[in-house]
Amino acid sequence: MTDENAHLALKKRRTTLKSSCTRIRTYVDSVRDVFASVAAQLQERRLKLDQYWSEYNQIQLNLELIDESETNDRATFEDAFYGLCAKIRELLSPSSFTSRNATASPSTSSVRELSDNTMHVRLPKLNLPTFSGSYDEWFPFHDNFNSVIHTNVSLNNVQKFQYLKASLTGDAGNVINALEMTDGNYAVAWTLLCERYDNKRVIVENHVKALVDTPHIIKENAKELRKLADDASKHLHALQAMKCPTAHWDDLLVYILKSKLDKVTLREWQASLTGTERPTLKQFLDFVAHQCQTLEATDRSGGNNTKNIGAKHPPSDKRQSSCAATVKINCYYCKGNHSIYNCKDFLALSVSRRISEIRSRKVCLNCLRATSHTSAKCTSEQCKVCHQKHNTLLHLESALVETADKNASKSEDSKSVSASSTVATYSSDPITNDNILLSTALIYVPDSEGTLMPCRALLDCGSQANFISSKFLSMLKINPRRVNMSISGVGGTATTSTRAARIRVQSRLSSYNADIECIVTDSVTDKLPACSFSRGSFEFPRNIKLADPRFHESSDIDIVIGTEIFWDTLSVGRIKASSRHPAL
Repeated sequence: MTDENAHLALKKRRTTLKSSCTRIRTYVDSVRDVFASVAAQLQERRLKLDQYWSEYNQIQLNLELIDESETNDRATFEDAFYGLCAKIRELLSPSSFTSRNATASPSTSSVRELSDNTMHVRLPKLNLPTFSGSYDEWFPFHDNFNSVIHTNVSLNNVQKFQYLKASLTGDAGNVINALEMTDGNYAVAWTLLCERYDNKRVIVENHVKALVDTPHIIKENAKELRKLADDASKHLHALQAMKCPTAHWDDLLVYILKSKLDKVTLREWQASLTGTERPTLKQFLDFVAHQCQTLEATDRSGGNNTKNIGAKHPPSDKRQSSCAATVKINCYYCKGNHSIYNCKDFLALSVSRRISEIRSRKVCLNCLRATSHTSAKCTSEQCKVCHQKHNTLLHLESALVETADKNASKSEDSKSVSASSTVATYSSDPITNDNILLSTALIYVPDSEGTLMPCRALLDCGSQANFISSKFLSMLKINPRRVNMSISGVGGTATTSTRAARIRVQSRLSSYNADIECIVTDSVTDKLPACSFSRGSFEFPRNIKLADPRFHESSDIDIVIGTEIFWDTLSVGRIKASSRHPAL
């Protein structure tokens, strides 16, 4: 490039810089009132003006080396530059704020006075935004603090630092605790926070995880349905603010959220769908809102029935579940944990000795279980041999064959022995027609690392909730979550549980599996059956695989599967080996 061309290029660049400075002067001259937003603009233009000066100085120096007559332009530009800088500094000074407010036009003062006289409104004091270190809270905190404090030109950096420290708690506060409260450290503290928590990947993962881990609703309840919809909307809005393409996620979100519904609501959702079109998320949320209104209007869940539940506890943590009661039988003869019909010591006695022992304990001679009535008033079955008012075990003529028939006389009323616990169970000798065995199954439950752990489950269609023993949960190494649940049984007996866990149950014999929410208790029920017995008298079809091959062995129950998935676990149809054997 020749000297002449270089000279022309420099002059052209100088003209461009002057035009930029002229536009800044035009803006400054147009300023009448200095508000926070105007002050921020003036500050930015002041910084830009300094950059223009540095660049102009370099260009002008080169021009003066080529042509000495260019020195006159420097003097003109310097006068305009310093005058503009002085005016900006004057506008940004605290006194300028005061004087401009004091010299407001008469019309403005009159309007303000009129407003003050007619509207005596005391606005509430704005609290500082707070941040504890949760990634979900970062963006709301960042936007609020940035708007109220960080960009506030009326505050110096030390004041901003004080406000920042007062806003932080927990882990967030620890990030900047080591910094001294100085003017220069405020920018360092703000940068540290942004670098630590402005992690879009983690924040998106947290919101998606919250959607997937939405708690399952056990029983239709207006408050829990509303919470499900509100939480889903909250996380979706947060994801939308981070530019995630949630508009294309309807199919996935509808599937996730509908899987959290209780059985009744899920059935009504399916019934509301027509045709083969895919439902949208808006359609699902509108359905949930309609269900909530219906429940609240009919007081089934959202009215009087729930006001006591949510009166003192958060609605998401307070639940009530009902279950049947376990019958715990105590032998009148030896005080063992079994019925007198299964007592080996009692059955070893002669018939006359049995009668003597029963009479000495003032127990009914007919049912062998009650002390509140005599045999004459007993409503249980009579002796199966002579049909008189005494139990078959006390029939004297049966003494010669009592060893063979000692268990054939159990009354069907023995099923109603009074006691209480968790799941209704009745203990009888398996070779009688009156035998009742509860449904048990050996299944698999994956632990926290995915390893399949065998466990024994009780299938109880009379329980509204699922239960897991704390011993088995510790074996799974799954961390429970905090809840506050009331568990009621027969006769209104109630207890509480403060822990719940979500597990997956998996069949040994098929591909069936399901995720269920379990209440954690120290012991879900007593050992089942109450006493072990021989399974030699049972003849099962060879093509049948038992869900619990050891049903005859008295052992611990690890989990109780309630009505939530009870019917899903049953195979199609029932198989009856004979009239004297249990149904399969």
